[in-house]
Amino acid sequence: MKTWFFLSVLVAFGMVFLGGTPFRAEATPDQGCQQLFFSEYVEGSSYNKALEIYNPSDHTIDLNDYRVLVSFNGTTEKSVVLTGTVAAGDVFVLAHSRADPAILAQADMTNDVVVNFNGNDAVALYYQDELIDVIGRLGEDPGDAWGSEPVTTRDHTLRRKPEVTVGDADGSDPFDPAATWDGYPKNTFSGLGAHTSQCQTSTPPVAIHDIQAAAHLSPYRGMTVADVPGIVTAVASRGFYMQTPDADVDDDDATSEGIYVYTRQTPTVQVGDLVLVSGLVSEYYPYPGANDSANLSTTEITLDTVTVVAQQQPLPQPIVIGLTGRMPPTTIIEDDADGSVNYSGVFDPDEDGLDFYESLEGMRVQVNNALVLGPTSRYGEIPVIGDGGQWGGVFSQRGALVVRPDDANPERLLIDDTLVKDEPKVSLGARFDGAVIGVMDYTYGNFKLFNTQPLPDVIPSPLQEETAAPAEHSGVLSIATMNVENLDPGDSDAKFQGLARDIVQHLLAPDIISLSEIQDNDGKEDDGVVDASETYARLIAAIQAAGGPLYAYRDIAPLNDEDGGQPGGNIRVGFLFRPDRVHFVDRAGGDAITPVRVISGELGPELSMSPGRVEPQHVAWEHSRKPLAGEFTFNGHTLFVIANHFCSKGGDDPLFGRYQPPKAPSADQRLLQARVVQGFVADILQIDPYADVVVLGDFNDFWFSDAVQALEANGLLTNLVERLPEEERYTYLYQGNGQAIDHILVSADLLDRNPQVDIVHANAGFVSLPERATDHDPVLARFDFGPYLVYRNWLPGVWMGQ
Repeated sequence: MKTWFFLSVLVAFGMVFLGGTPFRAEATPDQGCQQLFFSEYVEGSSYNKALEIYNPSDHTIDLNDYRVLVSFNGTTEKSVVLTGTVAAGDVFVLAHSRADPAILAQADMTNDVVVNFNGNDAVALYYQDELIDVIGRLGEDPGDAWGSEPVTTRDHTLRRKPEVTVGDADGSDPFDPAATWDGYPKNTFSGLGAHTSQCQTSTPPVAIHDIQAAAHLSPYRGMTVADVPGIVTAVASRGFYMQTPDADVDDDDATSEGIYVYTRQTPTVQVGDLVLVSGLVSEYYPYPGANDSANLSTTEITLDTVTVVAQQQPLPQPIVIGLTGRMPPTTIIEDDADGSVNYSGVFDPDEDGLDFYESLEGMRVQVNNALVLGPTSRYGEIPVIGDGGQWGGVFSQRGALVVRPDDANPERLLIDDTLVKDEPKVSLGARFDGAVIGVMDYTYGNFKLFNTQPLPDVIPSPLQEETAAPAEHSGVLSIATMNVENLDPGDSDAKFQGLARDIVQHLLAPDIISLSEIQDNDGKEDDGVVDASETYARLIAAIQAAGGPLYAYRDIAPLNDEDGGQPGGNIRVGFLFRPDRVHFVDRAGGDAITPVRVISGELGPELSMSPGRVEPQHVAWEHSRKPLAGEFTFNGHTLFVIANHFCSKGGDDPLFGRYQPPKAPSADQRLLQARVVQGFVADILQIDPYADVVVLGDFNDFWFSDAVQALEANGLLTNLVERLPEEERYTYLYQGNGQAIDHILVSADLLDRNPQVDIVHANAGFVSLPERATDHDPVLARFDFGPYLVYRNWLPGVWMGQ
């Protein structure tokens, strides 16, 4: 296991299980020594089911990367990940856990679900995500797929014919009745003499570029290679990196000259050693492993022997990523694959960022004058681009590399201090004064430069916190949305003071603030507490201490642990507002499960309860924050404000993952959420097309996403963020990508009130307090309602001009 195995768990939330249609008619990749196959099976009555898997090689095979999948009647698919090993020339028996004792006595592993197959089912064997053997076909009669012999009686087991190709299930009778032991398979194997091992225990001398090849998977995976030459370029706690000497490289930039050698224990080699390595080539997948991971694999050699030929050799020259070396793609991550890039698409490092970095896997690389694209993460990762950002995508004035439609900025690269602990705390716009040198690796959904020497001196970021321009006059209503990053009373004074500073100094005390990620009074303690009054009280007090006005709040507490987020935290959306400037129309009845309705009042639309939750029991909000609707009045006008925090991107494939285009199941839920909210807005505007409606919050999606576009459908709402220049549209920085995921959308009448919008960059680019109080930048909008009226004592009908 590599030293960086537990370094990060973020991308683990983006993993998906390989499902789909595993029995498509496509070529089975050459498995080398990994080519196990079904040699025999039994389908007896009741639970008397078993599969026999044969190892044709002359070495033991670890089964952790294998799984058996059963498709029941061509519809439901279930699988089991195998465990243990199978010895050379031996078999592994997987049986149903409730089979007869005669079967269980032969079983190496049992399972009570997956091996419950019948004659019209298909059974498949996978190595990582590669289909390597199959019994039967979906929807076909077993007589066509398995031959004419009966397969559903306990008196027969079937054994593969020696002349039949592994995986052949096309009606050519690949199985015959087998000699049985009490009608069941023995944990032994005989016959099948034509199936000699397709494995090689040694190969002609190969170079690293032969092993890496111009592909994501090595053609030598599963093979034992001997005396592969290389110079040790970096040493980790359980392995080392080596690279072909410069004099021996091939003439193909698509094939990497570097590779990781897994030693299982502290390596005995040193940087600069010229070595000959022998061992098994494999593809390593980070946690949670090949079967459940959407990550790419890294090609590595599991060490058998290493011979040091010479010491203190000059290291291969690093490949410069940038103007004086190889230029990475700046727009496309992968555009021609459909599914796993291991088996689809064209390997094209010149056009596809995914392939570009793969072609450098394990090699020494260098980035000159690296411009920092976002703050140092909690895991010590720093996103950068070379040459001071002279090339690449669209940059904001502050140096953020902005996400655009069809451009997720593959030119970004993460510096990671896994090998040399050097973790400077840097902010957006900082630069490294010199060359960053390291080896290229891949962990948890991203290619990373593991620096192999201390980082150059940092030229600090010149950025300062932004402040909104003052309102033109007192009749201008200001509304903001702000994510306060899991705020609870247990947070530090510095965090509350920082949020108060943002509200008072940088947003100039908006009249209404939609807050996301307010937690309950005891934060992450999962003890049933859902009330957040102490969280609000402490924030309101901090605002006053910072010289701001007295705010009030409204929210509705969720049911315990029903709205997602940190377990026990019970995050929700809520309103802060200034009673000296606006009036909140309170109507009783709102609770965690009762939906607010739009009703027709004497003066137009009204909310049946205020505050109230929008369709809180709709499936769209499962394990997600429910929108909060509130009715306000300002200067004689009624406003309907709907605060939102749509579901996160957890569970989606990583951008640099093996499945392309990446699957994003969370996007479907956000689209459904958007449609529910838009339907609620439509109810208001159906009663009064000129009603003032504001929909705002953390939507966890881009301005060009299906979800945000759905909110704008039919012209009911307009996203004010889209009125900003494209390069300024970011509220959040993730792994160096500037992305606008916080938005303010308004109805048509508010577009006639001279709307002004500003993303106030006061947090997202900074690495820590005091500058950064949260991980999002707030969005502020203002609307001109004309001369302001003071509402005395908030009694109906008592208005005083000013």
